[in-house]
Amino acid sequence: MIMEALERGELRECCTNQKVSDTFLKVLGAEVVRAPVSLTLEVIKQVDSEAKKMGASHLNQFENDANFKVHLKYTAKETDEQFKEYRA
Repeated sequence: MIMEALERGELRECCTNQKVSDTFLKVLGAEVVRAPVSLTLEVIKQVDSEAKKMGASHLNQFENDANFKVHLKYTAKETDEQFKEYRA
């Protein structure tokens, strides 16, 4: 799916993580709305309220214990593996 998005020009390797994330979500059919704030935590209540109004799901990764556990179990290991080549 990502390779197809690259081929269509919807995703470029030079993009920021935010742009890549937005594009990936759009490819999956999501509507992405960015709030004019510097931290996501500043708009959690607003996002939750809007999701309820729209009958949408708000997974709220910041208060979801499963999100923390998955990052601890998998993402930390992946990051460690990626940085091994930079350690001497």
